[in-house]
Amino acid sequence: LLLWATAPWWVGMLVISLVLAPSLGHPLGLIEDHCHTHHQHIHLCLIHAPWYFGSHGENLLLIALAGVFMLRLSSITSSIYQGYQRLDLLFRLSQPAADNLPYRIMSTRRSIAMTSGLMRPVIFISTRLLEELNPVELKTVLAHEQAHQRRHDSLRLVLIDFACRFHFPATRRLLQEQFALAIEQACDEIAAGQIGDRVRVAEAIIKIARLTLSPHGTPYANPSFTGASTSRRIESLLRPPLSEKRWQTTVAWLIAGLLAVSGLLTSPWWHHSAETLISILTP
Repeated sequence: LLLWATAPWWVGMLVISLVLAPSLGHPLGLIEDHCHTHHQHIHLCLIHAPWYFGSHGENLLLIALAGVFMLRLSSITSSIYQGYQRLDLLFRLSQPAADNLPYRIMSTRRSIAMTSGLMRPVIFISTRLLEELNPVELKTVLAHEQAHQRRHDSLRLVLIDFACRFHFPATRRLLQEQFALAIEQACDEIAAGQIGDRVRVAEAIIKIARLTLSPHGTPYANPSFTGASTSRRIESLLRPPLSEKRWQTTVAWLIAGLLAVSGLLTSPWWHHSAETLISILTP
């Protein structure tokens, strides 16, 4: 899932590396200098005037690509700023719990159990949940939210959002939903391990989900106890925990290594193809 989400980044970096490999190979003595053997199209070389492009069209193409990147970067910056504003609002609407308990209390009839903050995450729980939950259920909720806190899941969600920005909107939404579900399931597993009962965690999720169906449900977009798909989380908790399959990671690294070697062997073709393609697109 992470590989697919970051595909626009690592695929782009891979292609750029393959395209520029010949220009880097000559100073290292790996290949001959080819820069002066052709002058019929754009020249992609880090050694010989890498800033020079042969036409205004090529300059405009570069500016357009840079503009798209800056637009995406500004959007995620805006999201982070809005997140800090939301956190400031939550602090002003809450107060520390008594007896140095690890959460802040929000005096509201909304059913809120959430973790907010990028570098120093804080847990917020509403007075309604404190009234409705029994001690075991409250302990379960706290174990879940403290897992979010230790894992810095708010920061994870921001990074995932940024990584997905270069996907098509429908793909981006699907990836974000799957990541949100994976994050909640991971914290469910941690809470189940601390409580010692997977069914109790599922029961707590169901109870709070019912409370949030009321007009006073939680509106906040942060890691929360009822975040992501409730039904899929419960189904996962009612099944035995999955064992980690290390062989999948090994196979993935082997495939990545083979692709890297194949790419390096064909880097001259990638280099000349990119030069030709850009020259065609910007006559």
